Amino acid sequence: MRPIRTILAIAAVLLVQTMVLGRFERAQSIDLFLLLNIYYALNFSPMTCIGVGLTSGIIQDAFSGGIIGMNAFSKTVVAYVIALVSSRLMIKHPMILMLLVGVGTIADLTIIYLLRRLFGLPEVLLSYRTYLTTIILNMLVGVLAFQITDRIRTRMEYV
Repeated sequence: MRPIRTILAIAAVLLVQTMVLGRFERAQSIDLFLLLNIYYALNFSPMTCIGVGLTSGIIQDAFSGGIIGMNAFSKTVVAYVIALVSSRLMIKHPMILMLLVGVGTIADLTIIYLLRRLFGLPEVLLSYRTYLTTIILNMLVGVLAFQITDRIRTRMEYV
């Protein structure tokens, strides 16, 4: 049952990211694929995170243009590191989740920047304000989404 839920979650993130958030200028900064990977990293095993990160990253690469695999590599690394940290610590407090999402977003943006430089792709120079907006929006949306999905998940487990 879990693989079907995972596939549905990736499909839902794809639809919301491309169809809904793509229509609003500021909302394009939100990276739902990264948030999905962080959620899986916090709640499932590291091997599951690698599979979800790789799959969702390749799907994101297919729809964003550029080199296939850059987002897949970035999301997989971020999700794996967070999964390793969360396997040692119980992370459920909203402020710690916000910090974790912020650090994950910074790591994701940094890895993609470094991969673009490594492959000689044209650099996308964004202002610090844009990066800060991306980090803050991901933190707020991530914590809100994690709280909602955790409540839904616990209700489904106890029913």
